[in-house]
Amino acid sequence: MSISGNAARIDLRRELERAIQGPLDSADIAQLSISSRCELIRRLLNSDKGKVSPSVEQTSNESLRRLSHSFDFSEDFHEWQRRRRQIFAKQLVSTRQGNSVLTAFRNWDDISQRCKEWTLRSSVKMHRDIYVEGVTEKLPYKYIFQEGAKRISRGKLTYVFGLFSGSVTQPESKITQFTEDGVLPLNVTDCFETAHHEMTHAIQHHLAFAFSRNQICPSHPLYNDAAYFYAVDKRKAYIPSSEGAAYSEQPLEVFANWEGRKISSMIASLAA
Repeated sequence: MSISGNAARIDLRRELERAIQGPLDSADIAQLSISSRCELIRRLLNSDKGKVSPSVEQTSNESLRRLSHSFDFSEDFHEWQRRRRQIFAKQLVSTRQGNSVLTAFRNWDDISQRCKEWTLRSSVKMHRDIYVEGVTEKLPYKYIFQEGAKRISRGKLTYVFGLFSGSVTQPESKITQFTEDGVLPLNVTDCFETAHHEMTHAIQHHLAFAFSRNQICPSHPLYNDAAYFYAVDKRKAYIPSSEGAAYSEQPLEVFANWEGRKISSMIASLAA
């Protein structure tokens, strides 16, 4: 996946027109650098879909999905996550903090909301500290619990369990885990999955911020991966959940979902 590629020879206005009139194919997308792909995603998101025909809107959405699916993570990235997950597992069973997390997990239905919040904060802090050690500086973040899990939109009831917010313009980010009537509206495994999903986004923010400050050099094994996280933020190319498949297939969400499930399942197994 190219950082700069032949972006200077790419007319993004022409590519936007092509993306709207007919789904971009893999050859079209392969010509685009990381930044150009993210810029094209941003332009597609900002295009006035309400003034086009349903068929054109469908074509535009398919181009967006293909763009979101086109980014490849390095083997080094996959191996880095695997090794750090193993370290996390070892610390859960060998440290006081880790044992406290496992004990709370076992007794989830019998502990207070305050204790649940402390446990989730403790677990994700371990996650963050282990994953960024030796890769980036440990950036400040807030982890809050807030009412508002239940949402009603157009008469349809939905739940929002977690949210990450952050920008490469500032080191600090925020994780919000939503409650309903003062309690977490999920079972214990799902609570941890949500928490570690959002912390995975925070770690992506760490890498993007480091890239923006030239703290990750081109020879670093995670350089291209950090460049992608940076470009998504810089170009405002994060695809919202309202875009369906394009949202779920973008690597930021694919890997946050995957990592959240992996870590939550691992904690459940160790706590058994």
